[in-house]
Amino acid sequence: MITGLERRRRWSEEDKARIVAESLEPGVIVAEVARRHGIHRNQLYGWRTAFGVRPAKAGQAGEALGFVPVTVVSEAPEASVANGLIEIVIGSVSVRLTGAVDAAALRQVLEVVRSLA
Repeated sequence: MITGLERRRRWSEEDKARIVAESLEPGVIVAEVARRHGIHRNQLYGWRTAFGVRPAKAGQAGEALGFVPVTVVSEAPEASVANGLIEIVIGSVSVRLTGAVDAAALRQVLEVVRSLA
């Protein structure tokens, strides 16, 4: 038998939606909204997820979603590095490459290095 007062607070869907909408206003700090309503910020984030809300990240507020053209090719071109330095460290083995590097040869070298590490 459980005695005493119930400690959980029941929120209506309307109240949750109102608090979630408040947390999505520009410039609002989620922790402050949660504190004002007497809930933990993780609970507010959970409600936002439950409502399917994904707030825009910084710098994306005005960007609209859309389609991007895609070109499908039958085979990926071989990559190579024309100039520069590549240093690969796997375990205690270190490989340093300079100049032009053939991707197929690099793959073979990395397979050997992985087997040694």
